[in-house]
Amino acid sequence: MKDFIARLTSVQKKIIIIGIAISLLILSIATITILALPNKQNMLSVEKKSVERPALETKELTKDYYGVLVLGSDEGATKTNGGNHTDSVTYVAINKKTGKAYALPIYRDAYVKVACGDSSVNINQIYRDFGADCLKQSVSDLLGLQIDYQVYVTSNGYVDMLNAIGPLEIT
Repeated sequence: MKDFIARLTSVQKKIIIIGIAISLLILSIATITILALPNKQNMLSVEKKSVERPALETKELTKDYYGVLVLGSDEGATKTNGGNHTDSVTYVAINKKTGKAYALPIYRDAYVKVACGDSSVNINQIYRDFGADCLKQSVSDLLGLQIDYQVYVTSNGYVDMLNAIGPLEIT
């Protein structure tokens, strides 16, 4: 991981930090919005519309890309249900040549096979119950993609990142 970080320019590091911060912020806002809805059944009756996105074959992500697993943990924020859940799990593929990145968030309650065991659990429990390497392998098996690096950010680390970046101007 240190080798990967050492090769990044300061601009690339800031872009990655801002991307992680924005992803975690969006996830937080979405969670709060869903929890605040007075009638959660209305969510289920909304008509789904397809969104057109450029096609990207996963086989393309195995050639010239670094696979980075970005984990956002509730460690330090809560001790409910044992604490230390990875409530944000995102696979990021970064092109080695262009620096372009693709992010694939994985739903925190996705029920997945545990790579280092013979059970299936919600993905946000694997880090706490089986460790980082097991979560890394479980996500790799789920997606069929390699993971070269992983980033683990706690609630307090997220606050520290935002404070280090300073004020963000959103237009």
